[in-house]
Amino acid sequence: MKIRKLIAVALTSATIISMTGCSFINNTIDKTYKAVEELGYQEEKAEKYLDELEDMEEDTWEDGLFTETDDEDIIKELIGYLPKSFNLKKSNVNKVLFAKKYGFDDHISSNSFSVYCFEMKDTKTADKLFDNIVDTYEDFDEFYSGYSDDSFSYDTEVDDDYFAMALELESGSIFNHTYMCAIKEGKVVTFISVANYDKESDQFIDMLDDLCKDIDIKNPKDLL
Repeated sequence: MKIRKLIAVALTSATIISMTGCSFINNTIDKTYKAVEELGYQEEKAEKYLDELEDMEEDTWEDGLFTETDDEDIIKELIGYLPKSFNLKKSNVNKVLFAKKYGFDDHISSNSFSVYCFEMKDTKTADKLFDNIVDTYEDFDEFYSGYSDDSFSYDTEVDDDYFAMALELESGSIFNHTYMCAIKEGKVVTFISVANYDKESDQFIDMLDDLCKDIDIKNPKDLL
């Protein structure tokens, strides 16, 4: 009788853990999904989203698009647009949420606001992706070693589940304000990146502030 009770308790506990884990994942992705919607991004089917990435029509990307998919073939195509240093393999990913918005200067894409959410196979692969993102950007200032402290500012923050980088360069006609962060929640990793090359526009900076408030994370811009 005691053995039966122990088995029942064990099964109940496992079910609770399983349900909690699933709910946790859904809440993380759903929260990002709703925040991206609040920014005014338009949802698109994954196949169409890929087509638009190839065409890069100005009117489409100025409004911003996002898509969510668990299709392995599409995930493979989508992660091909990410830095190779992320070392992301489709076999390690269950689902992705991709959102992107561009600003254009004389019909050439310049500013960008990107939000990526990855539901990985397990916490181990999530940890690895998070670490690869940190390795990619933690020492990014080395590429700007020729600029003086007066024209270049850079800082990072990293702990077990949050990484942020802020970079501001203003030298002559060169203007580059880049902010990014990665958040790890269980087996979900969210990566946010803003690149602003237009000193006259604060649109994406304001959007970053709104997004960080909506998903309750620290704004990487506050590092500087």
